[in-house]
Amino acid sequence: MKNISISKGQIWTKKSPTGKRGDRNYEVKEVFADDEVDTLVVLRDFDSNNPKAKEAHDMLNDESWVYRSSACVVEEVIVKKTIDFGEDNYTSTKPKKKKKKKEVEKVFIPFPVKEEATATGVDIKREAERQCAETQNKGKEPTQIAKALANARVKPAEKKVAPIVADEEEVVQEIRDWDTFTHYRYDNFDIFANILRKTETVSNYNITKGKFKNGYYQLLHSQALEMWRGGEMSLNQIRLKQPTEQKNQYTGEIELKPCGMHNFVIRILKAIHRFGTLEEKKALFEEFN
Repeated sequence: MKNISISKGQIWTKKSPTGKRGDRNYEVKEVFADDEVDTLVVLRDFDSNNPKAKEAHDMLNDESWVYRSSACVVEEVIVKKTIDFGEDNYTSTKPKKKKKKKEVEKVFIPFPVKEEATATGVDIKREAERQCAETQNKGKEPTQIAKALANARVKPAEKKVAPIVADEEEVVQEIRDWDTFTHYRYDNFDIFANILRKTETVSNYNITKGKFKNGYYQLLHSQALEMWRGGEMSLNQIRLKQPTEQKNQYTGEIELKPCGMHNFVIRILKAIHRFGTLEEKKALFEEFN
């Protein structure tokens, strides 16, 4: 057994038993005591960025696990230089056609609860705004008809005066299609929060008061939020990079599979409630306002 104390920040290499798949390098992210019997080590794979949990005694007794005492994480910053000629009318010897940058406007969607089935001009405009936002989030250009309807000027529908009923419960919205958030990046956080803040989901007990299953799942939540904040990955791309152990309903075997989009949005919401900034929390949860 190796006489090594495993701690956060260490670099370990898992040797391939056959040599065909190649060695894997891991960084120790967290170390947790497991029921005062053994120690649970949470590692991050450098190639796939996926988390991995191992028991400390398994690593120390396995010769294929090698501690790299002199290794460390090195961050490389690439600087890209461009020339600003400072002249609006500057042209090179071979003038190039300037590509017009597409300006994508963020559309805030209130998702109103409709009391009647009949659609008003306001309803049609809001539906067009929703379609434009969804199309833009996928990196595509909305149709001319959708743009025209979203930018149309309509008279607001006449407000109906309803009698006040004592102890009447407030109507709460709920999400119908969770795949709506598939392509959302952190740049779309305002729309994401605006859609969810008045739904039953944000008051879910598991999100606001529920504990993490263990230290590994706590790290999984924190990692998901940090990857989303990076701005390079959509919610669905992060979801696919965080598979968890699930029981196959047909074979009964334990498999590594990503959770559904509904559960992953709950994972992001719980991460924001625990680790988010005050601005992020205020945007989603009334208790922080």
